Amino acid sequence: MAAKKKPKTSASRRTNRRGKKPVTKKKKAAKKKPTAKRATPSAGSRKATKKNTRKKATKKSARPKKGATKKAPRRKRTQAASGRKKAKRSSRAASRGRKKDDTVLMDMLLGSPARARILRLLFREPGVSLAHKDVAQATGVSLPKVRREAKLLSEIGIITNKSSGGKTRMKVATTFPFIEELKHMVVASFPIGRETLVKMLKPAGSLRLVIAAGTLMNDPKARVDLLVVADRYSEKGLERAVKKVEQAAAAELRWAGMPTKEFQYRWKMFDRFVRDVVNGPHEKVVDRVKT
Repeated sequence: MAAKKKPKTSASRRTNRRGKKPVTKKKKAAKKKPTAKRATPSAGSRKATKKNTRKKATKKSARPKKGATKKAPRRKRTQAASGRKKAKRSSRAASRGRKKDDTVLMDMLLGSPARARILRLLFREPGVSLAHKDVAQATGVSLPKVRREAKLLSEIGIITNKSSGGKTRMKVATTFPFIEELKHMVVASFPIGRETLVKMLKPAGSLRLVIAAGTLMNDPKARVDLLVVADRYSEKGLERAVKKVEQAAAAELRWAGMPTKEFQYRWKMFDRFVRDVVNGPHEKVVDRVKT
C-alpha cells in the first residue's frame, strides 16, 4: 500500500522555534476593541453645565453687599519697617522737646540770617573795611541783599557805609555804644545750626564723626576748625561742602577729613594730630564712631 501523504500545514498553524503558535489574522482582528466616538454636547447642555459651575462658586464665596468695599489683606510688618517707624517717632518727640539752636536764636534776634552772616564777617576783622562785592562773595548773600542790610545797619549806627573809588565799603563803627557786647554775642555764638551743618556735610559720605573747633568755637589756637570722619569718604564731596560751610560761617576754615578705619587706626596708634583735636576744646556735632 502506498503511504498516504501528510497534508501540508499552513503558515498560520506552524509553530515558531519556541514552540508557541503565532496569532492568526482573524484573532488579531478579534482582539482589537472598537473605539467609541465621543458625543459632542449640544448648546443647551453647555449652558446648563456653566450655570451649575456658577452656583457652586457662589456657594463657596459669599458675595459682598452692595456699596461695601473689599478690604486689602494686611501685609506683615518686617522688623526693619517697625524699626524705622520707631526711629521716626523718637526723632519727632526729640524735636518737640529740643531747645532752639543758638544760631537760630541769633538769626531771630538780629532779624535775618543774612544780617547775622554780615556782622560775623565784620566783627572778625573790625578794623578792615570791605567792599559789598567781597562781603557777598564771602557770605553767600546776594549783592542786592548786602546793600539793603548795609543801609539798615548804617542807619542804626553799627557800621559805617562809605563809597570811595567807585566802590562802597562797610566797616564796624567804633562809636556805637554797645559795640563790644554785640561783638561778643555775635562771635561767641555757634555760626551754623547743627542740623544745617550735618546736611551740608552729607556729600562727604556717611558721617560718623563731626568735630567743630577753632573758628567755629571762637578758639583761634586750635589746630583745625572742622574734622569730618565718614564711611564711603569722598574728599571732593567734602571740599564742595566746606565751601558752603565757610559762606555760612563767614570765615575761612581749616578742615580735615578721613575714612572711619583710618581714624580708628590713628587713634589706636596715638596719632598726635587726632589726639590734639579730640582732647582740645571742641563740640561733637556727630558722634557715631567707636574708639
